[in-house]
Amino acid sequence: MKANKRCFLMDNSFFKEEVECWGRKFEIDVSLTCYEGEKVLDSQIRTFQNIKGKLNELYDICKIKIYEYVKIDELRELFPNNEIPENIFKFIIPKAIIVTRHTDVDYFGFLFYFKYDRENDMCVSFKDYEFYQIGPEYIIL
Repeated sequence: MKANKRCFLMDNSFFKEEVECWGRKFEIDVSLTCYEGEKVLDSQIRTFQNIKGKLNELYDICKIKIYEYVKIDELRELFPNNEIPENIFKFIIPKAIIVTRHTDVDYFGFLFYFKYDRENDMCVSFKDYEFYQIGPEYIIL
């Protein structure tokens, strides 16, 4: 990444968090995005605290949207024999939470490792705590 692009600074903008997702515990990355030389915004901290309070609900929405997403033809082709595995969530696991620097909306995304497309992985994004879109992880980065 070039120096003037978005970066994740180590002064509280990037840290690990233990979460429970779909009945399992994971240690994931949390990134409160900021430009080089900038500090994390109070609104980003507030957004992350709100996310933590709604984590189960938000991960349940992610699960529903992921099920819908993997059924589209171009993704279905990634699976062996074009068949979605019975327990898809052995192959899609939580990776990170990204809280953007938007000040007019609470915009954030949940990133997931996607075994069958590691080049792109997966993101489920939210605006003001409502589902916004799902796609490759670059939609939030």
